Amino acid sequence: MLNLISSVSDNFRRDIPVADETYLNPTEAEAYDQGEWLVRDSSGNLERVGADSVSDAMQIWTQKGDTAAQAISKIAVIQLHEYEAETDMFEDGGAGFAPGTKLTVKTLSDVDGEDFRTGLTQAAAGEYVYGVVITDPDDNGGLIKYRRSPAYLWVS
Repeated sequence: MLNLISSVSDNFRRDIPVADETYLNPTEAEAYDQGEWLVRDSSGNLERVGADSVSDAMQIWTQKGDTAAQAISKIAVIQLHEYEAETDMFEDGGAGFAPGTKLTVKTLSDVDGEDFRTGLTQAAAGEYVYGVVITDPDDNGGLIKYRRSPAYLWVS
């Protein structure tokens, strides 16, 4: 789930082909879900981020089961510009989510009992920072509220 707080018209949304079209099918066990993060493979197609922090991940805007995405075999991602959002695609790495906590993107070990989702977690030393926490999930109905900005993309 992804809830953009910033105006959608202020952001750059782009449809990019996916490496495995199977994950566009909403009945697939590992179907892509809105709010996850993807990265380009060597062919320029999108695939899930791995266990390591990377520098060029993009957040999925397309909702799970979108028939247009299935028809064109592409998924919409958010690129460029700063935005504020809330998502359920996160995992506490043990340090909590105080406002200002730096966030990175990688495979999460347990989101809704699944270990293949990609999302936000606390950035450790040497990992790329994608954003900062605005509101702790405990104070925001279980959703992490964060600010994403290309200006934040640095190694912590």
